[in-house]
Amino acid sequence: MGGLSALPEELKYEIVRWVAHRSLPALASVSRQLHRLVIPRLYHCVSYNEKDGGDNDRVSTGSPICAGFATAIPPAGGDAPSCLPSRIFKLSSFLDTIVKCQHIRSHITTAGFDMFGSSSGAVDTVSNIIDLLLPSLHTLDISHVFYDFGLGTDIALKSLKVTHSLLSHRDPENTYLFSLFRIATLRNLSIENVREWHTYPLSCRPQHPARLRTSNVTSLSFPTGVPRGNDLAEILLWPKALEVFEVGPPTEFITSFLSPRKLAEVLNCQQHSLRELYIVKYPYKGLRAEKDNATLGDLHIFSALTRLCVSMNLLSDGYEKLYFNQSQTPPQIWQNLPPTIEELRLETEQVVQWPGRNMLPMSDPANELAILLSEIARHKGSRYPNLQEVVVWQPRRTKFGQALYLEHLRRSPDLLRNFEENEIRLFLSQDPKASALDRIELV
Repeated sequence: MGGLSALPEELKYEIVRWVAHRSLPALASVSRQLHRLVIPRLYHCVSYNEKDGGDNDRVSTGSPICAGFATAIPPAGGDAPSCLPSRIFKLSSFLDTIVKCQHIRSHITTAGFDMFGSSSGAVDTVSNIIDLLLPSLHTLDISHVFYDFGLGTDIALKSLKVTHSLLSHRDPENTYLFSLFRIATLRNLSIENVREWHTYPLSCRPQHPARLRTSNVTSLSFPTGVPRGNDLAEILLWPKALEVFEVGPPTEFITSFLSPRKLAEVLNCQQHSLRELYIVKYPYKGLRAEKDNATLGDLHIFSALTRLCVSMNLLSDGYEKLYFNQSQTPPQIWQNLPPTIEELRLETEQVVQWPGRNMLPMSDPANELAILLSEIARHKGSRYPNLQEVVVWQPRRTKFGQALYLEHLRRSPDLLRNFEENEIRLFLSQDPKASALDRIELV
């Protein structure tokens, strides 16, 4: 019956009720099968969330933490399994099972922790759990939990997600954060809430010359915006071969000191390895005299870049010229695309003008966008023969506005013909990472 005793109460009750009408041997048989087959998969991925939402009545009053479970069935595409907390199990019995059953512990490879405003006792409890799980963990998501990895120990982590805002007062010189790049097995590193990133003058900022091209990290992500200052430029020099770099929209707009052109120059050290570049809402506002620095410039130097997701304004300033300088030349984005590009995702910005005191939103003209896209498709054969897909995404456009925009594009025969002849799929979306089911297909 050991297999049943290791199960959460709700699941154990359902199993007992299902076989009780048969016989005790049948129950024992089910228990043995669960212990051998089911439990390792049930505990393969665990997640904790202190905010229990609508299930507070199911959590014991003695423990403020809620444990959740998820199976490790990978989604389509081979992506890593995600933790989806069920929020119906008490931590006390779960923790007891983890401590006593090394067989179950060894199967847990993914864990996530969310500890907003927890007491020191709860944080210590979670730290102890991480201590137990760490030898077998491959993926760890920590939100507002400061955990000292003790980098001298054996760590097998491949993916790690941390929140910088919690570390800022504990780690004023970012030594702890920088040391994460030293985890030999780590490949994917995601750092959230870096708006409080401390920027020091070069004379005072801690130097890390030993980090240059020594890290095994291949995917670096800032989901909530990039850090200010030159620390970002230094960090991008550490990986031996960075393959994926992602910048998400900032939660709070703070202008970055690193211009898009400078960012592209820093990324040049990864020109032979960088495969995917995602930049959503890069927070940079330069002076009008620095307009040349407001775009990424020519990306031909990136010989491995196959996926690119950026705003049109980062590839060309042609739209601003079109609106404010009455230029009749549409932006030539196709000239800056790398020759290895396979998937291109472009954000169209809404431009706002103020005629007198009236503020009028002015979105990208559909006819100009059609010309731009047609040029991209028309130059496939001579510039980037592997291009297969273009996604135009508009995050702030209403469904009605998107429908009108879509209708304008569908009335452009040259646009549709160029994409069909060059065998390129064209989509419209409101999310740069939307799946094929959530996108509108034009071609």
